[in-house]
Amino acid sequence: MLAGLFDIVGAEIGRAIRRLTAKAVVVVLAVVLLCAGLLAGVSLLHLWLSQLLGPMLSLAVTGGACTVLALLLLAVAFHRKSRPRGSAASAASAAAAPSDANVVRDILTAGQRTLDESSDAVQQGSRDAMLAALLLALVEGMSLSRKL
Repeated sequence: MLAGLFDIVGAEIGRAIRRLTAKAVVVVLAVVLLCAGLLAGVSLLHLWLSQLLGPMLSLAVTGGACTVLALLLLAVAFHRKSRPRGSAASAASAAAAPSDANVVRDILTAGQRTLDESSDAVQQGSRDAMLAALLLALVEGMSLSRKL
């Protein structure tokens, strides 16, 4: 029974990997074409500005604009919201933490529920439901092994 189940899951994972690979190839091609378009646009901007301002000032304006745009994009990419550390609310929640016995009981009931849902999906569900249930069981098992 488990061998057949693993065969089905393996085939489904293989299909998902093929779809993701095809998407990755298309995204890489799109990025390459976008870079080519941006380079053509920057070179046209340089030619136009060199006719208006001269070649050296045109290079300075084009380079400066690209630098400012790059710095702006980096600032957006690395901008994080800061969270307050060591607040009174976190100290109060740590003091009201549940006991170890309650945590273990909650983990075991969650694991039993996941096992029941997985077995129901295997017996009555479609391939997508079965794959979702197996992945849920896998994630739950990994989280259980880390908590116990």
